[in-house]
Amino acid sequence: MGWGGRSFLLFRRALPLLPCYFPRLLCHPLSDQTIYAPLDVVFCFSRCSALGLNDLETVEPTEGGEGGDKGGGLAGKELESKRASFFQQIKDMVGKDVSSLLSVPVYFMEPFTNLQKMAEIMEYASLLNQAADQDDEHLRLALCAAFAVSMYPSCERTCKPFNPILGETFQYHDKSLELDFLAEQVSHHPPVGVAHATTPRWSYHITSCPSTTFLGNSIEIFPKGRTRIHFVGSDDTYYVIPPTTKANNIIVGWPWIDSYGTLTVGCSSGAKCELEFTPCGWTGSGRWEVDGYVYSREKVKVLKVYGKWNHSISYVPCDSEGKVSPGKEPVVLWTANPKPEGDKYGFTYFAHKLNSVDDAVDHLLPSDGRRRRDRYLLEKGQQGEAQSAKSTIEEQQRAERREREKRGDTWTPRWFEAKTHHFETFPGEPTPEEFATWDWKGLDFIGHGPDCRDAREDHAGQGFAPWQYPDLHDQQKQMDDQPPPPPSAAATSSSS
Repeated sequence: MGWGGRSFLLFRRALPLLPCYFPRLLCHPLSDQTIYAPLDVVFCFSRCSALGLNDLETVEPTEGGEGGDKGGGLAGKELESKRASFFQQIKDMVGKDVSSLLSVPVYFMEPFTNLQKMAEIMEYASLLNQAADQDDEHLRLALCAAFAVSMYPSCERTCKPFNPILGETFQYHDKSLELDFLAEQVSHHPPVGVAHATTPRWSYHITSCPSTTFLGNSIEIFPKGRTRIHFVGSDDTYYVIPPTTKANNIIVGWPWIDSYGTLTVGCSSGAKCELEFTPCGWTGSGRWEVDGYVYSREKVKVLKVYGKWNHSISYVPCDSEGKVSPGKEPVVLWTANPKPEGDKYGFTYFAHKLNSVDDAVDHLLPSDGRRRRDRYLLEKGQQGEAQSAKSTIEEQQRAERREREKRGDTWTPRWFEAKTHHFETFPGEPTPEEFATWDWKGLDFIGHGPDCRDAREDHAGQGFAPWQYPDLHDQQKQMDDQPPPPPSAAATSSSS
């Protein structure tokens, strides 16, 4: 490493070890708002055009640890040269929000979409049923906090999901819980995904508009949005403010994910739970650790909640100073399900279920992401064909935008409608001025919509049609309705 690289690393290490706690980037890169960044990012701006691989700092926690995932994703040896090559294309984006600026090659991706990622929290939806059974407000709040934490084991995956196309949807149905879930991409610039889940006992709603900061060999994700959980019996509404997540060593080194900061789960009654996600130290200390309290409406500590976000969460009663009550034993609220061994992408069993047509839904909308040819081909290990299909879908989206501009039309989401004022926000959430919220239209989406066929596995990768102007894509639709080509022997080997 040259002296320039050494000086850069020495400069960074002389900074406080928590540079992550800077003002969050809440502006879109196409706006005229000022971007605030930590000193080490500003330092990069003056040299990013000359930044080389030797200048990138790798941060690796100690190996091992309960529940750690060292396999799959971007960690494969075959991707090392591709990751290095991709950096030469994106190094001038250091310090920017890249959430909608990059078209990422498929070898960086997993056969999953961001809308499916939004659905992964439903793996532990039974926690909300348990919360609905609770008469004790504080235990109900602790269970809601465990539910909010339960999605993080699935966030350890290092490959990027596909960005949804405008109008794309994803459905999930759980017969045992009588749960119906639907997510829709309602905006492309900035990217906004909205999801709604209903059961007879509770509802879940999220508007998600995350922003990112590309830091060279890592990327920070700020999960800006609004989440609501409403219980029918108690008529309480809960909100969730997530912590920051960071993907480390995305170009060189072993890729891994960390989450840090405060997770807040609050209730409309005034009670709340605050959990601190400990940032992983340089020696791996504190990795995955979560610790905090449930506070009463009077802001008094009543329950201590702790654990590891990749493994389990427990609670134990405490006094107003946070000391555990004598003779009280901890109670486990949630334990993560085991993951498949040696999975190429680090998928959970539930992620595989969400990728399945037969297991997850009875009817398949034409806009459902499981119909995407690029996602399906990547799942089957056909990277070349997947890249070509991804480029085709992206060009179809650009053609739609040009047609809208030509006609003077606007895009109207099918399942949600924007609400720009007169809605409640909670502390820590974006204001109505920052972006709208999206209300569920309340339509019965099961079996609804043109070309909505019974879900069968042979519909995966076929008939994807979220389009506003279907006539623009008739020729491509005829091609997409043909079964995808069988995987070659090499592709079959690489996907196993």
